Amino acid sequence: MITSCIGKSNPIKVFSAEELEKATNNYDPNLILHEDWGYAFYRGTTAHGGRTIFVKKFIYRLDDEHQARKVLEGTVNEVAIASQLNHKNVLKLLGCCLETQIPIQVYEFASNGNLYHSVCRIEGEDNEDPTRPRHQISWKSRLRIATEIAYAITYLHKSTSKPIVHRDVKSSNIFLDEHFVAKLSDFTHSVPIPLGETHVKDDVQGTFGFIAPEYCRLGLVTEKTDVFSFGMLLLELLMGKPPLNFHCSVEDFDLMFWEYVRSSVQNYPLSEIVDPAILEEIRGIEQQVQAFVELSLRCIRGTAEERPTIMEAAKELRRIQRSA
Repeated sequence: MITSCIGKSNPIKVFSAEELEKATNNYDPNLILHEDWGYAFYRGTTAHGGRTIFVKKFIYRLDDEHQARKVLEGTVNEVAIASQLNHKNVLKLLGCCLETQIPIQVYEFASNGNLYHSVCRIEGEDNEDPTRPRHQISWKSRLRIATEIAYAITYLHKSTSKPIVHRDVKSSNIFLDEHFVAKLSDFTHSVPIPLGETHVKDDVQGTFGFIAPEYCRLGLVTEKTDVFSFGMLLLELLMGKPPLNFHCSVEDFDLMFWEYVRSSVQNYPLSEIVDPAILEEIRGIEQQVQAFVELSLRCIRGTAEERPTIMEAAKELRRIQRSA
């Protein structure tokens, strides 16, 4: 599948296992900048030209045949889709290595690291890891990042040969380059929608708290599936924490979790829900921030039909940017 898809829009290189071992100093743990779903992103340097790269490698042991097959399918899916993409706000796939049990991927380097590490402050997590870039992200930058990701998703939905639903939009799947330009990544769970169709039916995949209720309930994947996740991303940017960090009881962890999030945001003043790191900055522009909140709540409405399209959300974010 990989060899039949690579190069259609984004010609990529096939690396040898030896090349990537040298690039990462034999996968030195100190070069890991981000981990998620069993994958590690290593900072690497190519032997020829000394280019800095991301090397994405699955690092867990796979003793179970079924699990190994699922991981392989997800990785192959990611390479097949990422090799078709070319957008300034999508992390660019440079190549892959096919010599290992799970293909290793090589991406453009994003020197300012993962958005999650810079925006989300979670009690009990190591927020001072010196190997992971961490920056103070201003409100103005958060609004710009949200707009950039909205246009990246619009590209997936409207500018590819078939609409592609990402299925896992969240801050930990976004990287920041040297100029803090946002780059959407991780197409492990992404799925194309056949031309002429509005949805596909599939097993539920993604991250709890970011999964649209109708997808949870019926397994229907539509473009509005991404809009829901995007709405949760907007709340991450606003509050400096992911949806799962809400203090809710066990019975709240069901298909109505999104309602709990909505009520939590709606029932408290901005001063109590906004990330303390940007609280001073938003004084005097509360109307702009409130418009951002209202858009995020529209994106996480309970039915797909009630949500805006991602293009509508992108245009609204542009309008909000200009309102200050």
